[in-house]
Amino acid sequence: MTMRKWEIRYKLQQQGKYFFRTVEAVYQHEANKIFDAEMPNAIRCGSARSI
Repeated sequence: MTMRKWEIRYKLQQQGKYFFRTVEAVYQHEANKIFDAEMPNAIRCGSARSI
């Protein structure tokens, strides 16, 4: 399987500003899980999107 790049939009708890992070994974649900594990205090807005 090929690794793909996924972009995830998130917010930090005290700030209303959106940030973006790139994660490498094979599937979208894996990218979401990786992000949630690496940044547990961030609020993920939606799901990962392929870039």
